[in-house]
Amino acid sequence: MTVTVETPQAERTLHSAIRRWDRRLRLTQSVIWLPRAVAAGLGVGVGAAVVSRLRPWLLLPDILLVTAIALLIALLVALLAVWLYPRPTLAAARRFDQLFGLRERTSAALELLAGSIRTNDEIARLQVEDAVTTATQVRPRDHLPLLWRWREWAGVAALILLLVVLLLLPNPQSDVVTAADAQAEAIEEAADAVREITRDVAADPTLTEEEREQLLETLQASIDVLEQPDVTPEEAFAALSDAEAALQDQGEQMQQQAEAGRGALAAAAEALRDLPSVGEEPPEGATPSDMIGQASAEMGQMDAEQQQQAADALDAAADALEATNPAAAEALRNAAEAMRNGDMQTAQQQLQEAQEQIEQQQQQNQNTQESAQSINQGAQQVGQAGAQVSQQPGQQGGSQQSGQQGSSGQQSGQQSGNPSGNQSGQQSGQQSGQSDQQGQQGNTGQSGQGQQGSEGQSGGGEGEGQSGAGEGGEGESGSSQSGASTSQQGSSGGTGSGAGDAPGGDSQPGGSQSSGGQQPPQTNNPDGTGTRDYEPVYVPPSRLNPTGEETEITLEPDASDLPVQEGEFAQNPEGQSVVPYNQVFGSYQQSANDALENSYVPMGMEDVVRDYFTSIEPGN
Repeated sequence: MTVTVETPQAERTLHSAIRRWDRRLRLTQSVIWLPRAVAAGLGVGVGAAVVSRLRPWLLLPDILLVTAIALLIALLVALLAVWLYPRPTLAAARRFDQLFGLRERTSAALELLAGSIRTNDEIARLQVEDAVTTATQVRPRDHLPLLWRWREWAGVAALILLLVVLLLLPNPQSDVVTAADAQAEAIEEAADAVREITRDVAADPTLTEEEREQLLETLQASIDVLEQPDVTPEEAFAALSDAEAALQDQGEQMQQQAEAGRGALAAAAEALRDLPSVGEEPPEGATPSDMIGQASAEMGQMDAEQQQQAADALDAAADALEATNPAAAEALRNAAEAMRNGDMQTAQQQLQEAQEQIEQQQQQNQNTQESAQSINQGAQQVGQAGAQVSQQPGQQGGSQQSGQQGSSGQQSGQQSGNPSGNQSGQQSGQQSGQSDQQGQQGNTGQSGQGQQGSEGQSGGGEGEGQSGAGEGGEGESGSSQSGASTSQQGSSGGTGSGAGDAPGGDSQPGGSQSSGGQQPPQTNNPDGTGTRDYEPVYVPPSRLNPTGEETEITLEPDASDLPVQEGEFAQNPEGQSVVPYNQVFGSYQQSANDALENSYVPMGMEDVVRDYFTSIEPGN
């Protein structure tokens, strides 16, 4: 049968004692898990610091933030796991009976009170009273002390020390991460600028639907590229260059429209000055609208001759406005015809209509001019954003440095008086002596040493151009003018590298000579020793005959008495049109220079082109 014990106070006492013991147990477990949680958070911080030293990832503030977040998460997980882990009362009582040596008093009493154990009332009462008495005498601190495991805390101290050392020592990847962050920030700012310009273009009332659609399509394509998470600086340059070019083209077109409209109005005003004036002459700077209004008011006072003269002036003004304002031109012609026919009322109506059309044109010209200025400002803003992207620290070793070299080379070319020298200077900073073949192709050797330039030595041999002149052909070695230009170039740009090798031999850098005048042989092997044959590249047959005319190539028979030998002697058995690339590098480089000089290359990509040709330059 079920035993019912009338001891509710005893049951509450037992439950209260078990809860108190459980809190003490969870506290001791918290002390045990505390160093482990801290070690886990610090381990995440140490790992982040180590990885950030091996590859560009996080900076010092980021590592500290990651460490703090990892510590917080580890502590929260540990404490929540300890304090929120469920423990039923009976299971806890059995555990405490074992920990405190209570010989199952507490758990048995709970089972008796719950009716799980059957016995008589007297035994149950005595058992419960004994359990209550024992529970009140238990001191959980004696059985559950707070254990501070010093070995684990020593490990925590070691992790803290290691993390501090990793954070204090200079990180070689910090510059790369900083440059990448700056690059990303510049790209994001560029995207914001393009978005703002896109909103302005969408709200511009002076654009036609076709013009607006084309501009919005180009701008949105640029925004899509800039918003890509893994966009490269080169892709960002190209996207911004496309947007800038589209805005510039539209701005120039609108500027031309506004100028054409103003020019037509000016021509019409000049023609309308021939209108006969019954009263005062129109003041200087009067608009065609003012003149037409004055003519309309004085029309009734004109005689036949004056009306004929006025009709001729209106026809001349209509011719001036025909291309930009056909409606006004038609109204002026109708007014002129009506005046010739003596219909002054119709002529006056047509003049009023022409006056309204011209006033609308004047307002439209003003709006178009303002929109053109706004779009040009947007293009400049996009160009500045592209410059910001290209001039970030991550790109200084490439595009910015190349730009500095190009600037030095451009100054050198300007001193020698040849614009092609500018492009050559922009391409590789300065070019030292080049071979006869490249001299014939228009890539002139440039001396990079001021001393050499002052001595009038242009570095190279016959067939080289004058130093700093940037023109092909035979140069005058020892020319005082060439020496002076070279000296200035050497002082501004420094020593360059050879731009190419002559076919059939090794070229020597003309910009770095020893004091004895001897030039060291050029090496083009990757290991820095010896020379190797350049890889052959395809050359179109048209380059063999620049005139474009078909040329029949014949082989002359051998008139010697040498015996005929059979065998494969040709180095090019398949008949491919290939030559060593160092023989054609100069012509390709010159084509690129011409494109840079004539602005055929989008803004922001010029440094990329220069860096490319500098990297593949024979001898580099």
